[in-house]
Amino acid sequence: MIYRLSVRAEADLAEIWVYSAEQWNLEQADRYIDVLLSRFDWLCNNPQLWKPRPDITEGLSTATRSRAT
Repeated sequence: MIYRLSVRAEADLAEIWVYSAEQWNLEQADRYIDVLLSRFDWLCNNPQLWKPRPDITEGLSTATRSRAT
């Protein structure tokens, strides 16, 4: 499965990177974004792990991560 980030999602990732770089350092910011992108790939390849959420909107599924990396 292939995913595509929305313009808003790309902007959010950029903001996450800036925040991480300011709080820690450039290398940590890069690592954090890499982890997020790897998670997106993993989720695309494991859709059976998604939880259907018709209570929010029809066709929506979610997945969670227990902690930030």
